Amino acid sequence: MDPFILPGDLLIIKRQPFAVPDDLVLVSVNGEAAVVRRFQREKKTILLIADNARVRPQIFPPDGSDSLSVLGVVSELRRAF
Repeated sequence: MDPFILPGDLLIIKRQPFAVPDDLVLVSVNGEAAVVRRFQREKKTILLIADNARVRPQIFPPDGSDSLSVLGVVSELRRAF
């Protein structure tokens, strides 16, 4: 799938610390810069999937070796034409 968020788009984020499968979320990994990814869960493993097929999914096992923080869920996308 090609990315649907384009340069210049404005995302409206609903601040919340949790997500459900298929949510488009703003997340921070290990306190680093935040990214927008699709949230998925396979049993206890969390997957963060980019809508851009060229970006590999990030996999987070349940051992907690990486600190994953959901900062919010995308509630709206605004695009100027």
